[in-house]
Amino acid sequence: MMGALRLNETQASASHPGILKWIVARRVAAFRCSPTDRRLVVKIASTFVSGFSETIVAGDLSASIRYVESNNEEFFKPFYIEGASLALAASRVLPVFKASAGPSDLLYHLPGFKHVIYAGWGWWHAFMPRAIRGLQNSIDATDIFSALTIDGAAFARAFLFARPPYFDLRLPPVSTAKKRLWVQGYGRALWFLATANVSIIERQRRRVGSELSADLDSGLGLASGFAGMVSPTSSFLTTIRADKSAYLQGYAFGLTARAMSTPATFSCWLLSLTPSEKQNAQRLISRCLIEPRSINACPTNVYTKWQDELRADFQQYEIT
Repeated sequence: MMGALRLNETQASASHPGILKWIVARRVAAFRCSPTDRRLVVKIASTFVSGFSETIVAGDLSASIRYVESNNEEFFKPFYIEGASLALAASRVLPVFKASAGPSDLLYHLPGFKHVIYAGWGWWHAFMPRAIRGLQNSIDATDIFSALTIDGAAFARAFLFARPPYFDLRLPPVSTAKKRLWVQGYGRALWFLATANVSIIERQRRRVGSELSADLDSGLGLASGFAGMVSPTSSFLTTIRADKSAYLQGYAFGLTARAMSTPATFSCWLLSLTPSEKQNAQRLISRCLIEPRSINACPTNVYTKWQDELRADFQQYEIT
């Protein structure tokens, strides 16, 4: 019943971005973050809604391509594409929407945005009663990052529906690898929901348990690199008392995805760093770009193995 209600609300308001942006602003008002962070989150969410609504209206990739090629602020372009991916995934299922393309077409035309395209694809499944069961069709055996659809589904569930003050999110009864991706997405959402609220983050580490708490820290690191673009020497890592290697693994991935999707923004960010910070960032990204050592297996298993390999390497990293 709740799933049907949410789908009906989505259909009714999809072509009215003003309504959706108002709903999102109301939701963000409940987040436990600073005024500065809240303004950033509202802008990100508003851009996501624009990508969703304009793609629904266009019915194809044209709105996304125009937006990427436009003079709009580059930093926010990935969030527009993520919303567009959700729209194209929804259009394949909801009869009121008719689109001539799907998320896979976005991947073909905008490969630099593939991480957010997969995450946006996962958003659609967050509206389903059994989110992960339907994700199998969006996981591509040839691309380990298609496993990010699970991350995206968890992010959406937490961002939209996790209730304050603690934003608890139930873990699905799935394999360990899929559960790890779910918790990573949840950790990524917590960066938006609670920023550096240590008490909330520590509560969620206890809730997910010792086997998954590092994946929560990975998600926090991913968001701080991609959305926050904090410096390698930011106090965020120590403030939230994160597992260093897991946080750095997520942070390095976030920076890598940012460099691929918005190279000009990333280059400007590098120029803002001190020489040692720049060296640290480039070193982390260089390691993140190394292909996973095992690619002939289920993408979710390969993705988590790749995470573990990075974390093992980052155990030795000293950020100065």
